[in-house]
Amino acid sequence: MIVSTFALAGFLLAHAQLRALGAVLFEKPQEFGRLLHTGWELKKQMASGITTPAIDQMYAAARRAGAIGGKIAGAGGGGFLLLYCPHHRQNNVRLALRGHP
Repeated sequence: MIVSTFALAGFLLAHAQLRALGAVLFEKPQEFGRLLHTGWELKKQMASGITTPAIDQMYAAARRAGAIGGKIAGAGGGGFLLLYCPHHRQNNVRLALRGHP
């Protein structure tokens, strides 16, 4: 049986979302952050309109500064970038994103 890349990414995304819920319930924030990143990467594989170059630049800058993962929330171009990072990295992430739209 051949499984499409889209179907496989969808399955893996659903699995990551369930694991993320478990990470929240069992107070494992680092795991939650890693799963946000996994979900972000899978969503980008599923649809080309998920992100923009500006969002990709902000996400990469946040990751370099210490964010573990993130996602886009909201709809219709009026959403926001939600990021998880350890408390001691928050200021670094804020500084890295300063000046981005």
